[in-house]
Amino acid sequence: MRSSFTGLVTTISSSPSILLLALSQLKGVVPGGTISIVGIWFGVAWFVIQDRSSRYIGYYKRTIQELDTNKPFIFPQDLRGRQMRHVAYVLPVIFILMWLTILVAVLTGANA
Repeated sequence: MRSSFTGLVTTISSSPSILLLALSQLKGVVPGGTISIVGIWFGVAWFVIQDRSSRYIGYYKRTIQELDTNKPFIFPQDLRGRQMRHVAYVLPVIFILMWLTILVAVLTGANA
């Protein structure tokens, strides 16, 4: 059974393609601007969900470190590279920038 959180994340993560399809079908400043603003809000919601998830993961990792003194540690500290929970912040930012660019293009008439 899927949780409502999983459904929300699935909806928000698939919304850019649905909104882009709608944008390609509707012409005009009002529909284009509205769709772009909705896209920006979905990007912001995606970013906030990612931030909340990242904070929970950080909290759980710190709590496990405090409670579990056994070696080897379940989350090794010497792993190279970036944590995926930090890298995942990039995607919603890219989509927010994309929707801002589209909004500016719609408002300036660059899509005509």
